[in-house]
Amino acid sequence: MSKKLLLLLALAVLLGVSVFYVWKQSTVVAPTTHEPMVMPEPTPEPVAPVEYSQHIEIIPGNTDEVWYNIPEWGVRMKLNKGFAEELIYSDGMMDDFGKSQDGIYFSTKNITQVASECGPKRGGAFGVLYKRNGIAKEDAKDDFLLERDLQDRVVQFNGFYVGYAGPQALCAFIDHIDDFNTLWPKNYQYGQ
Repeated sequence: MSKKLLLLLALAVLLGVSVFYVWKQSTVVAPTTHEPMVMPEPTPEPVAPVEYSQHIEIIPGNTDEVWYNIPEWGVRMKLNKGFAEELIYSDGMMDDFGKSQDGIYFSTKNITQVASECGPKRGGAFGVLYKRNGIAKEDAKDDFLLERDLQDRVVQFNGFYVGYAGPQALCAFIDHIDDFNTLWPKNYQYGQ
């Protein structure tokens, strides 16, 4: 009899465990979620861009570099602060390889003081940015741009690109050589 009772008891326990397991599986329990506690970060004081001069905008937290804005094109360049303070430009149209495009001609205040014909104009600038509508890679196929220009002298924007053309300074004639030799040692950071 005790074997029957033991068997019956084992069956009852097995049945009880099975019923409990089925009941537990069918019961929908809403998961407990805890919203993470988010601590609000302190709101930094808004830093308004400081117009340092007509085209220079301070970069908050950066004492060495500034944005040099070219508002005529809606673009800006990150430049060394000392160089940006010295830089001047004029804008105009240029014609290269029979293609007309906007041009920004650059010089510096010191160079222009030494030789006024070396100002920011065609034939006097130390460099020029040009703006052309289209896609730079397409113009490279037409031999307007060299492959190396695409790598380090051209920035593509939406619908147009801006490129850099090196020294345009036809003004550096021999009669100014002494003036330039005096200028560069005092301002070596601009020449390197």
